[in-house]
Amino acid sequence: MRILHTADWHLGRLFHGVHLTEEQAVVLEQFVEMARETRPEMVVIAGDVFDRPVPPAEAMALLDEVLSRLVLDLRLPVILLPGNHDSPERLRFGGKLFERQRLFVVTEPLGRHLIFEDRYGSVDFYVFPYVSLPLLAALLKAPLEEGAEALWARLLPKPARRSVLCTHAFIQGGQESPSETVLVGGSELLPASLFSPYSFCALGHLHQHQTIASHLHYPGAILPYSFREAGVPKGASLVEINAQGEITIEFLPFTPRRGLVVLEGPFQELLKGPPRRDFVKVILTDKEPIFEAFRRLKSVYPYLVALEQPCFQGVNGARIEDLVTHREEGLLFRGFIKEITGYLPKKEEEELFQAVVNDIRAKAREE
Repeated sequence: MRILHTADWHLGRLFHGVHLTEEQAVVLEQFVEMARETRPEMVVIAGDVFDRPVPPAEAMALLDEVLSRLVLDLRLPVILLPGNHDSPERLRFGGKLFERQRLFVVTEPLGRHLIFEDRYGSVDFYVFPYVSLPLLAALLKAPLEEGAEALWARLLPKPARRSVLCTHAFIQGGQESPSETVLVGGSELLPASLFSPYSFCALGHLHQHQTIASHLHYPGAILPYSFREAGVPKGASLVEINAQGEITIEFLPFTPRRGLVVLEGPFQELLKGPPRRDFVKVILTDKEPIFEAFRRLKSVYPYLVALEQPCFQGVNGARIEDLVTHREEGLLFRGFIKEITGYLPKKEEEELFQAVVNDIRAKAREE
């Protein structure tokens, strides 16, 4: 069986205040073309279709367009399940009608068993949407104290033939990316051994393309959603399962309309360009404040979305308490400037500060 596997679209995502719908539409157009060229026997969208439970209208319209082309134009069966960012209630709308066109939107919290045929026979698909531990414990009538591994062990069936598990979860051994939402303390981290009975596990949640233990696979997010992911390839995965349940995985890369670029250096040097059409983050190395730095740099980098000047963010964890022993204004001022810039204030800056303090004191006495 040939499966085209994708996840973590995060439609409706805001990136430093910029709506990414147009960027997402570009790569999803490429995804539809991948489906047209590879003719998979199943398409799996493994959760986090939207970026938030109540997505904007343009995100819903984009999903409608992509699913319509996959299901109606290309006549491909599609399995779609919600992730931790999605609202199952919203995704399940029209589910019974969709299934007549072989679009299977699985939102039941305890999952669903689907059976499909290929030239070698039947393949069992066990589909489990994201479910929180408290809800899972309540549905299974089990104590929450059992923990994630024991609760999932109760949930998962034992397959008797070639099988595909589709879910949205964090499996041990997976590598996180900065753009993911990770639960504090890893309370829902699941051991890979739970999933060893399955021929293939089509996973969603982790944004980096990766394979764990040969059959546990994350296709990754469709776009980089953090500057720390700049240059990391994004795409979909084409999976082949043979008659014996052995698998091969091929990475099919996307070509985004805009990349992510981090530029670092002095303001005057960066102001010279060259212009970039990518989303840009600038890190200024100047030790002095730059007047309207963002606006001026945006004339060179029209998709500048983030600006940092580490000189004004504190240096090496410096602590005001280490510099100030009592609450005399001059010492507090010097400690504050040192904390923010890493340098003590100049003489004229101290004199200006003291003049302001004296003026405030004079006005207070008058009142």
